[in-house]
Amino acid sequence: MMRALGALLAVAFVSTAVPALAAEPVAYPRAAGSIVIRFTETIGELQPGEPGPSLTVYGDGRAVAHYPGFMKRAGDHTTQLSAAELDGIMQSIAAKGLLAFDAAAVQRARDGASAARRAGNAPVTVWSEVDVTTIEVTVAEGTRRVTWRGVREDARQFPEVAALQNLAALRAELGAIMDRAYTQGR
Repeated sequence: MMRALGALLAVAFVSTAVPALAAEPVAYPRAAGSIVIRFTETIGELQPGEPGPSLTVYGDGRAVAHYPGFMKRAGDHTTQLSAAELDGIMQSIAAKGLLAFDAAAVQRARDGASAARRAGNAPVTVWSEVDVTTIEVTVAEGTRRVTWRGVREDARQFPEVAALQNLAALRAELGAIMDRAYTQGR
């Protein structure tokens, strides 16, 4: 009975976390000095407050990846996104539900999936040192900030939680822009 209830709760929570696809273009500031996307990671092995790598994307498509001095890629590296590329990443952000991300609902879905696994005697891994991912997006309606501890680990462990899969996919998309900036800026 408990196992079935746990699985039912996990399904209910997972279904509430699925975002609707954005059909309308996303309106965002297009000025050169306007920050449209800010992506940061705090590395779990570092002391609290030590900055990790980050990406800042401006309304004109300029993207600056920053890697702290202790990293192999240390420094600031810049790339230019075309208007179509920036529109595409903004559309991806909206389609993956970041603008409507409900951290409490996603946490309940994650906890429900974890409880269902434990009830079924399936292993649940707990990581002691994980990265904290923060994605902040500015659109016409305002700024939306999402912070999640261990998104890569949670996405691997809970594939049924769509919001975690989407957040991990966005993290990877923004990481690809950072890689591009590093490669072009060398």
